[in-house]
Amino acid sequence: MAQGPLVAVPRELAQRKPAHGSKCNSCGLCCWSSKCDVGRALFGADGARCPALRFDAQGNSSCDVLVNTGDYTTHNIDEARAALALLLFVGYGCTMRINGEMNAAFNNRLHDHERFNRAMFDLAMAIWKLPPREDDLPLAF
Repeated sequence: MAQGPLVAVPRELAQRKPAHGSKCNSCGLCCWSSKCDVGRALFGADGARCPALRFDAQGNSSCDVLVNTGDYTTHNIDEARAALALLLFVGYGCTMRINGEMNAAFNNRLHDHERFNRAMFDLAMAIWKLPPREDDLPLAF
């Protein structure tokens, strides 16, 4: 069963991608392949690659919305940045899965973290003007 639409990605991004659940290495494959919920709200659902994806001279990726938060919201910048980091699970590890890859234990930890911190996630979603969720399904990651 497919996890999402097929997306052509540069070979070097796919080769750099760490295993699902391993420490993020800023390869950028996640943002190249699809937009997060905030990215879809800001830039629309069409297309795969997020326009906020940036690469430095060493090839490491970053999210322009996280780096230059004030360019994307009128909300308090520190709160908006923290809310986005929460929604993206920054610091938890690589959430990108390809070719059927699945680290079930890591995925369960993400789901549990979201479920046990639902009020924080709901607040983060409100800060980024995402529609409230009426179910217990996990965020799109």
